[in-house]
Amino acid sequence: MSLPRVAVIGVGGVGGILAAALETAGASEVTLVARGAALASLASPDHGLRAVLCDGTRVDVAPRRVVDADALLARARGDPAARDPHDFVLLCTKAHQLAS
Repeated sequence: MSLPRVAVIGVGGVGGILAAALETAGASEVTLVARGAALASLASPDHGLRAVLCDGTRVDVAPRRVVDADALLARARGDPAARDPHDFVLLCTKAHQLAS
């Protein structure tokens, strides 16, 4: 049985905590979807994803899969065979980041 595929779109405060928890649990295949400086930082072997939990515990995760939001959107609009399906999508962006 394969692991469920989860895409986290918007890896900020909320998305980062959820992604760190999912990656740490190892019970799903997590894809982080980001753009700009966040994409560069998450994809960098020197940075990755760092979350600090309420109790002060620091969780450092080297994400296994980070994709560019713009590239993902271009693929989704193009050839259906090139799409990258996921079982769950967590939309963790701010409202002003979404197209009307």
